[in-house]
Amino acid sequence: MMLTLTNFINDFRVSQSDYLRHLDSNSKLDSFLVKSDPTIFSAPSEIPVIEEEQSILQIQQILENEHVTKVREMEILKISRSILEMNGIFKDIASMIVDQGTILDRIDYNVEHSSTKIKSAMESVQKAEKYQRGNKKMHLIVLLAGFAIFLILLIILTKF
Repeated sequence: MMLTLTNFINDFRVSQSDYLRHLDSNSKLDSFLVKSDPTIFSAPSEIPVIEEEQSILQIQQILENEHVTKVREMEILKISRSILEMNGIFKDIASMIVDQGTILDRIDYNVEHSSTKIKSAMESVQKAEKYQRGNKKMHLIVLLAGFAIFLILLIILTKF
């Protein structure tokens, strides 16, 4: 899962750098159009009226194109900011995944450790049970020995 996320982040970074290069080339083109010689659009007095109207239309078209370009540039900046925010989100998600993996590793370790302790406890209980059974035999032997001593004393006392 971490490898997939890393691949997505790398693809995202490549796409982002391509997009930023594209934006840079567009801004260079826009700056070239803005910095072009303004005398190109000015008409000398001997140009006929038709050519003046065409040059005015061309200037209006250029101004409209400039406006559209500025609007597009603003939208591109918004998209770029959104991309940067998404990049931060992806980094946060990657960090969370690493943290979750660490937590899962700890849980797994604790489960294995608990299993080992439970097996050890079972062995201890079985040993205690074995000793307890051995203790019952010892109690019976002591009880029978005490009874035998009592009988011997009883026999000795009855003969006197």
